[in-house]
Amino acid sequence: MVAPARIKTLIRGLRLLRGLLVGGITFLVLGFWASFPTPPTFPETSSPGHDRLELKSPPPALAWYAPIWERDLKQPLVPPPPDQAPPPETTDAPVLLATLVDAQGRFAHFAGPGGRPELRGLDEGIGGFVVRSIEPGRVQLAQGDRLVWVELPKSEGRR
Repeated sequence: MVAPARIKTLIRGLRLLRGLLVGGITFLVLGFWASFPTPPTFPETSSPGHDRLELKSPPPALAWYAPIWERDLKQPLVPPPPDQAPPPETTDAPVLLATLVDAQGRFAHFAGPGGRPELRGLDEGIGGFVVRSIEPGRVQLAQGDRLVWVELPKSEGRR
């Protein structure tokens, strides 16, 4: 069993440590707070026609942060994409006849040139396309940067 005098000594030591920790954190926060730059203050414009303030140069805070971020902070973070017309859609993809998806592999059954049946797996080519993905009922084909989904033809129900 621990003696009551030893417990009182432990409590005093823990209180001292708590005081040192709170004082140290306060010292660090106040020290870091003073190192941050202050935001600029702009004079009020009371003349008519000045409903907004136009800046000729970035505010001092932005100028201060620009070297850290290694870029001009007035410019957008990601440049806008160039205006490009989408490539024309062509329907020269092969006709999908069936998909075979099981634990042993994934295969697609296509109607090749001249209606000849062709069986293709993943990453195999057919008619200028490469098979990228095979799912039940549809196949994704790639031709360069273009991706095309080919689905099984819809059949009408039997009567």
